[in-house]
Amino acid sequence: MFRETEKNSKNNSNMEMIAPVGRPSSIGRVPFASLIALSITWIGVAVFAAMNFQAVNASLQQLRSVFNAEIYWLNKVQLSFIVSAVIMFVFAGLLTVIGALATGSTRDRVYYGWKARLGGRISTALFLTLTYLVHIFWLAIFTVVVSLCFVNCIMKRLCATVPAYTVDDCLDLNLFSVFFGDLKSTDNWKLCGAALQQFCVLTESANNYYIVSYFASLAVLLGLVHFMICLSANYAHIKDGFKYSELKEIQLIEETELKRYPQRRFN
Repeated sequence: MFRETEKNSKNNSNMEMIAPVGRPSSIGRVPFASLIALSITWIGVAVFAAMNFQAVNASLQQLRSVFNAEIYWLNKVQLSFIVSAVIMFVFAGLLTVIGALATGSTRDRVYYGWKARLGGRISTALFLTLTYLVHIFWLAIFTVVVSLCFVNCIMKRLCATVPAYTVDDCLDLNLFSVFFGDLKSTDNWKLCGAALQQFCVLTESANNYYIVSYFASLAVLLGLVHFMICLSANYAHIKDGFKYSELKEIQLIEETELKRYPQRRFN
């Protein structure tokens, strides 16, 4: 009975010695990987929304002033880009919160019991699946941006072939009328003089905007890949984090016992 009481008192003293050692620092609670992914995603989304808004406006002005055409689907594309950027902005912030809950000592406090760990694993797996689907959606947006960049690059090359903006120097763009459903009127797609100059100036500005939005969409895709890596790591940490803390606690107890052993021997 006396030995058992002595053993319990030793274990309690060991736990008191371990507590200061295992005390987490505030910097260990910061989800640096998720914050890096958040920065990349937010910068990419902000630049993407701003550049695509300006680019589509330039394209609409180009069609209205030069071709006297109203393309309604471009307005829908512009609106879809803005809505996607806003949703992505909020979603990236939510993913960062999930990463913060699974980082350092915050993870040990939030996901302590087996029910909490199970819920954390399910929620992390759910957000990982959602991030994968969002990544596929942004790949579709990236494809649209690449297509718009390609069309504007072709128009820019065609403008470069014009020697001067005179009445005699014209540019026939009837090939592009197929994309806008205008197959009957051919005179509207033949540009000369001042109309051609205005078209080329708007093409130059729209092309620059589309190129910047191309790299911005790449940044968003990179940020989403980074988030998926973080979520996969968080899933593993939630699953095995409690076992790791138990092993670390046992190791600290053994080290404390080994340090006390020589003192007992000489005493």
